[in-house]
Amino acid sequence: MKHPASISKSGLIVALILLLTPSFVNHEVQHSFEQLWEQVETFNNKGLPRSALEKLESIHNKAVSEKNQAQLLKATLYRFSLLQSFEENHLIKSIDFANQTLPLLESPGKEILHSITAELYWFYYQENRYFMLERSNTSIGDEADLREWNITRMRDSIEMHYNLSLRSQTISDTTSTKHFELILDKVPDDSWQQQPTLFGFLAKRVLEYYTERDAALQDALPAQKLTDVKLWQPSGSFAGMKLQGIDPSHHRILDLLQQMLASNLRQKQTVSLINNELFRFKYLKDHFEVTNLADSLYLKGLQSLQERTAHHQASALVAAERASFLTSGQSKILPDTVAFARAIEICEHAIETYPQSRGASMCKIIKAQLLETNISLMVQRVELPEKPIAARLEYRNVTQAAFRLIKIQSEALASIMKITDQQQGAEAMLRLQPTYEWTIQLPFEADYASHSTIIDLPPLCLLYTSDAADEEDSVD
Repeated sequence: MKHPASISKSGLIVALILLLTPSFVNHEVQHSFEQLWEQVETFNNKGLPRSALEKLESIHNKAVSEKNQAQLLKATLYRFSLLQSFEENHLIKSIDFANQTLPLLESPGKEILHSITAELYWFYYQENRYFMLERSNTSIGDEADLREWNITRMRDSIEMHYNLSLRSQTISDTTSTKHFELILDKVPDDSWQQQPTLFGFLAKRVLEYYTERDAALQDALPAQKLTDVKLWQPSGSFAGMKLQGIDPSHHRILDLLQQMLASNLRQKQTVSLINNELFRFKYLKDHFEVTNLADSLYLKGLQSLQERTAHHQASALVAAERASFLTSGQSKILPDTVAFARAIEICEHAIETYPQSRGASMCKIIKAQLLETNISLMVQRVELPEKPIAARLEYRNVTQAAFRLIKIQSEALASIMKITDQQQGAEAMLRLQPTYEWTIQLPFEADYASHSTIIDLPPLCLLYTSDAADEEDSVD
C-alpha cells in the first residue's frame, strides 16, 4: 500500500519542527518532555502501540496546557504513525484528530499540519476511490461522515487544506528547512538546498498534488493547452509576468511557480531555482499546444538555464536533463545520429567541469549507456541449401564483427543451453570446432546510434532451425 510510507515520511518531517527557530521552540521546556517521549518510544519498540498511544495522550495534554507548539505538533504526527499500525480506520481517525488540532496551532506549525491533512485526505481517496466514483456527485450524505463524501466534497477539502498550507508565506518563506538536517542524516548533501525554505517545501507538495492527482480529482472541464511562448522566459522575466488568458488549472500551478522562483531569486537560492525551473519547463513541455515547438523551447530553455547557472555545480543537473531528453526518443526535432552525439558533448563538459557533482554522476550513466556496444544478427527461418544466406546485421558502437559457424548435435546444444551462467555458456560454445570462421570490418559511425547492413553467410548443405528459437541471435 502506498500511504503508510508516505504518512511516515510526512510525520517525520513535521516532527522535526522541534529543531525550528527559537521563536517556535523553547529548548528548556522541550527538555521536560524527554522522559515522556522515552516511555512512548519504549512501548513502541516493544510492539505495544496502544500503550504508546496512551502515554502519548499525556504529552498531548501537557503540550496543550503549556501551549508548546512544537511538542503538540510532534505528538499529533506521532499519533498518526501509531494509529496506522493497529487501527483499521486509521486515516479517518487521523483526519478527525488533525482537524481538532489545527485550531490549537500557530504558524508555521498550522501550515504544516494543513499540508499533511490534505495529504491524509488524498490517501483516503486513493484507498476508497472505487466506492467514491460509484457515488453520484449530486448525492448529499452526512458531511460529518467521511465515508459518505462524494468526489467533489473530497476534492474541495484537499484543495482547501493545501491552499491554507501556503497562507502565511511571510513566515514560512523565512523559516529554513536546514534545521531538519540534523535528524535526516541519510539524505543527499544538497537535499535541503532543493527547497531551502518551508514555503518552498510546502509549495512543492502542492505542485505535486496538482500534477499527480488522477482525472477524477481534476476540474470538470479538460484544461486547455498552453500557447504563450513568453511562459518559457528565464526565471526573472517569468516570475514578473502577468498570467493572462490561461486556463485556471494551469494558472494555479504557474502562479505558484512564479512565487517560488521569485523567492529563489530574492534569496539567491541557486539549487532550488534550478530544481523549480526544471519542474516548470517539464510542465510547460507536457502541456504546450504544439509538440515540436514545445520540444524546441524546452531544449532552449534548459540550455539558457545551464548557461545562467554555470557558476554553480548544480548546473550539471541541467546538463543531465538536456542529455537525457536528447537520448530518450521523446523528441523528433533532431535525428538520433545528431542528438546522441550532442548528448555526449553535453555530458563530457559537465563531467569535466563539476566531476564530483550529482549531475556529473547522472551524466556518466547517460554517457555509458550511449557508449554501450550491441550487435545482433537476423536470418530467415527457412533458407535454400548450398546458397549464400542473406542476414541482417544490426550494430552499435562496433567496428569489427567476428563470426563462427558450428556444426553441433541437438543433444549437445541442449546441454550447453542448460548452462545458466552466460559466460560459461559462451566459453562452451567457443571450445567447439567451427565449420567456418571469419571477421568483417564495419564502417565507423561516430554518432552512437544503431545501424544495420546486409551480409552474406556461407552456403550450407542443410540448415535446421528450432521452432522454439528466436529469429534474432545476439553475437558477442
